[in-house]
Amino acid sequence: MRFVSLIAAATVAALLTGSLAAEDVVVADSVPQEPGEETAEETGTDGISFATRLESARKRLVQLSDEQRYDEAEPVALQILRLTQEGFGEDAQQIIEPLLDLAAVQINGAKLTTAEQNLSAAIKLIEQYDGPLSAELIGPLTTLGEIYNRSGLYDKAAQTFDRALRLNHVNMGFTNFEQFPIMDGLTDSYMSQQDIDEATFYQSSQLEIQQRRLGIDNHETAPGYYKLARWYSRINRYDEAILTYQKADRVVREALGNDSPERTEGLQGLALVYQKFGNRSASSSILRKALKLVEESPENDPLRRASLHVAIGDNLVREGRFSTALGQYAAAWEALPNNDTGTELREFYFNRTVRLEGNLFPQYANRARGRAPGELKTGSILVDYSISAKGRVKDPSVVESYPPGLMDRSFLSIYRRSLFRPHLVDGVAQTKDGLLARHEFYYVADQEPDDPDNDADNDDDDRPKPNRGKLSYPDSD
Repeated sequence: MRFVSLIAAATVAALLTGSLAAEDVVVADSVPQEPGEETAEETGTDGISFATRLESARKRLVQLSDEQRYDEAEPVALQILRLTQEGFGEDAQQIIEPLLDLAAVQINGAKLTTAEQNLSAAIKLIEQYDGPLSAELIGPLTTLGEIYNRSGLYDKAAQTFDRALRLNHVNMGFTNFEQFPIMDGLTDSYMSQQDIDEATFYQSSQLEIQQRRLGIDNHETAPGYYKLARWYSRINRYDEAILTYQKADRVVREALGNDSPERTEGLQGLALVYQKFGNRSASSSILRKALKLVEESPENDPLRRASLHVAIGDNLVREGRFSTALGQYAAAWEALPNNDTGTELREFYFNRTVRLEGNLFPQYANRARGRAPGELKTGSILVDYSISAKGRVKDPSVVESYPPGLMDRSFLSIYRRSLFRPHLVDGVAQTKDGLLARHEFYYVADQEPDDPDNDADNDDDDRPKPNRGKLSYPDSD
């Protein structure tokens, strides 16, 4: 038997992008402890059959979930669970799917505590009915691992993902691609524990698995190379990132030819590494090579062409060559088709605030670095600023900050030295006024405003982020 949650696809997306807050209410404990007298075949006092009520509630749950109305969806999911318990029994196999659906709604609604408990209840029932090696455990365990990662319980997350991975291997073999999300979860767990070697193992293993399945010289392994190269770039191992992109390009060239436009994704990634490495000349040269491949191909893919024009324009802005950069941006605007896809991409590229240059925003007032978590408090600052047609910041000011004045000087200094991608309207660069950005940071309680220790160049990006909610769990201290 395979259990499929009605909104399972939304669950992982919420875990990766949503804001996750603690909840003290245990929804799983609020369901009736005694099953009702009605069976699955009987009708209620209102004359509506059990099956009709259940189907109506399921349709309502899907509708609310599709509309992302999770606060309204949760009581409906709880109703489905109660109806199923009343119809089949509290520990019946049929309640597994409603438990998973309820947990999915709660995750999307940022209620991790209750979601964790309902997922755990579903896992126990799957073990009871299908056994401890069931493939049905893989999905719930993976989602549970994501919850633990988001809650800062990295050791528990690693243990949970490890069990999911072992079950994946037992049921699907060692070279299946379905294990990659589990490996990504393990990567996040170990990275958060500062075990970079272990995290890298789970990223490099994915490429090796693809090579075993598809063949070491198969160009379809290129996405695996790209993913591994992005990982190396993320952990500042730029030499290995460059080498990995170059290996991918060789595989694609040998399979599809030197003039293949399929080379462009890898070349664009390689250019980004050179840009991060500080070699803008090499970056721009590679991007222009990729653009030539696209323009000379029979397809002349407008979306790829626009992406490359934007990347070249960004490099030119960094070099201070604003007029030439604006020409590249205008070419990107014109390349995009006049349809919904083109409109969305124009918004994505040119109506979104994209910072191209500038120090990392400080996550710590200096005296807070290295302190124990219990000594830290979370501060915030709201900055108002404008971006000129050349991507320069104009008139940054602090709208509000807490503690008042503590980090104002640091953040304003970074904004003044930042470069942004210009905003375009009808293909023409325009000044963008009234932009607001909120930042959070750590400070210690006795730190004074305008403390001279504050440092605008604080770039400790590997430290924990300010707390935005966590699972309320006994072992989380």
